[in-house]
Amino acid sequence: MLDRAWLRRLVVVGVVLAAGVAVPVVGERQALSELSARGLTWTGVHRSAQAWGVDGVQGPGLSVEVLRVPLGWPVEVVLDGVRVDVLAQRDAAAGGAGSPGGASSVDLALRDVTLLAGAVVIGEGLTGSRRNGRLALGGDDTEIQLADGLLRVSAARESPFSELAGQLDVQAELAPDGTLKATVIGRELVLRHPLLAARGLPLGEVRVELSRVDEEVLGPLYVGDLSLSLQAVCDPACTISLTLPETPAEQALAPLAPLVPELRRARRIDGAIRAGVTVAQQDEGWTVIDADLSVEGLAVDGAVQDPDLLRFGTFAYRVRDADGDALVRQSGEGTDDWVPLHRVSPWVIEAILASEDAAFRRHRGYDPEQLQEALAADLAAGAVVRGGSTLSQQLAKNLFLTPERTLVRKVRELLLAVELDRVLGKSRMLELYVNVVEWGPEIWGLRQASDRYFLKQPARLQPHEAAFLAAILPAPRTFYEDWYLTGLAARYKVGSVLTNMADLGAMSHRQAARWTREPLRFVPPPRATQGP
Repeated sequence: MLDRAWLRRLVVVGVVLAAGVAVPVVGERQALSELSARGLTWTGVHRSAQAWGVDGVQGPGLSVEVLRVPLGWPVEVVLDGVRVDVLAQRDAAAGGAGSPGGASSVDLALRDVTLLAGAVVIGEGLTGSRRNGRLALGGDDTEIQLADGLLRVSAARESPFSELAGQLDVQAELAPDGTLKATVIGRELVLRHPLLAARGLPLGEVRVELSRVDEEVLGPLYVGDLSLSLQAVCDPACTISLTLPETPAEQALAPLAPLVPELRRARRIDGAIRAGVTVAQQDEGWTVIDADLSVEGLAVDGAVQDPDLLRFGTFAYRVRDADGDALVRQSGEGTDDWVPLHRVSPWVIEAILASEDAAFRRHRGYDPEQLQEALAADLAAGAVVRGGSTLSQQLAKNLFLTPERTLVRKVRELLLAVELDRVLGKSRMLELYVNVVEWGPEIWGLRQASDRYFLKQPARLQPHEAAFLAAILPAPRTFYEDWYLTGLAARYKVGSVLTNMADLGAMSHRQAARWTREPLRFVPPPRATQGP
């Protein structure tokens, strides 16, 4: 944040240079000695009949291209091409850079001043002066004033962050005792990050009110009607924590509405959300070092369009062929590949639940612990690397959403899953799931899968066959290419699924061990797709 140490530095330089006006030689020596004593270096000294000065002055967080003292009265020191890093200047202040003594009697003219906070430009191309103890700097959309020890900054500029586009208006005050108060208002902001969504999220107006306590900067941050708390420490790299206290779910999710049609469509969203994230600044950008998410009592009404179409009869949903092209597929009662739940081997249901969602019969469409773990893993990786999905969420994704791997899609998936779970019930959810899920390239639904791999009707599948089908669900196309076509399918995780089934009480551990030893007899892969 802004610090007055850089102003003191400029004044000191002006004072010691002014000494050279009255006694040129002695004053020059004294000025250079003072500069050196304060840790400043320079590249040369110039003299003329009109002025005396120093070129290329450098110090911690400070550089001045030219410092000149025109010969004449009253004394005025001109500083041209000034660059000040206010973060680096904090160390100079902590090291004892004190008051410049008689500085108030020296006038300074400041030209082409650039202020930075690390790599962030606060203001550039500024000009101004210091007279009678008052300093004023100004430029395009930036004003800085210092009077009676109180520093005021007003600036309007484009956001310096690549992920956040828009204008930032800054109003800040720094008191002599180090107390800082600042307000930053972002207008027409758009947040862009591939982890968040495929396109930018309009945030509208964002407001943050900051104060400094010791080395920490604290304050509330408002995104529309949503209130979060911000805590930052920059020494010199920044660590920023954002915390959302327990907040009604509808209010907590409201900023995502421009990218989430389910939020705009829903008639009611109940429940509460609490969240937090801490990021640290590194050379390559920002890295997530901690994340927390709690979703409690979530209930949704109106997010799913026409849920009655899924209760019985034919419905359409989107799939992708082996080349990744989008297709529309028909399913439901009356279609050729539909299999009713009572004609599905019970081993298939138990295997799927043991592999994909052991808590399916107990939860309301989502698992709070899985959401927390998935969010932490995704933020740490900078990409959606873990599903954390219940079977209900997987069904919502298959029926309504694209394969896009972003946090916004996960929110959409969550809202849809919660409502589907409520309006359809567990049995219908399972029936839909086994009929629409993919089991390999262009292998959709259990009837196609049991026929392709085992040449069986779904009702005749045995435990080890059901365990095999459940094991390939997380990555069916990868399995098909890497295991099935290469003749390694019989080794694919069947034992672990059967053990999970036993742990959940679907069979005994002795039965699980027996079925693990039972060989799987596959339909040979299509010859046209086999290697030489």
